[in-house]
Amino acid sequence: MINLALAINSDCNMSCKMCPRKLMETTDRYLPLQKAKEIIDRLTGVQRIALTGIGEPFLHPDLFEIIEYCKMKGMTTQVTTNGTILNKNIAKKIFKSKLDNIAFSLESISQDTMQGHELGTAVTKIEQFIKLREEYNSDRPIVTLQVVLLSEVVDELPKIVEWAKRIGI
Repeated sequence: MINLALAINSDCNMSCKMCPRKLMETTDRYLPLQKAKEIIDRLTGVQRIALTGIGEPFLHPDLFEIIEYCKMKGMTTQVTTNGTILNKNIAKKIFKSKLDNIAFSLESISQDTMQGHELGTAVTKIEQFIKLREEYNSDRPIVTLQVVLLSEVVDELPKIVEWAKRIGI
């Protein structure tokens, strides 16, 4: 299976200390929809596409159109998010879009050891999203975690795994 990650934006609602975004120079905040379609059209043989970047994908104004275009091209789609801006409205759009996988980037589930996500917002939003997916009786998107393994929180990894298991990730 051919997988590809397409950077669609550099805009983010957070400023995590471990994020390399601050060190990178970018010229565009968002990959324009037409440019995204042109790139996707040239991706013959790609079966799975991760719509990502060094920013928060759900801030991209055309994210759902990009997902729809990828799905129309027969690609399995994934988005990696910090999860902090998810709400019911965005969740409805996610379920409607038939997004295949949503990966939540997280470094901790304890407010005492948070390195980037403020006050456990991501943890709460992830739990709410799982409940909404159950309410919508949807098996998509599959929910995964991408844990940022920092020396300050490495001992918390077993707790993160238990939490994920308990809430249905």
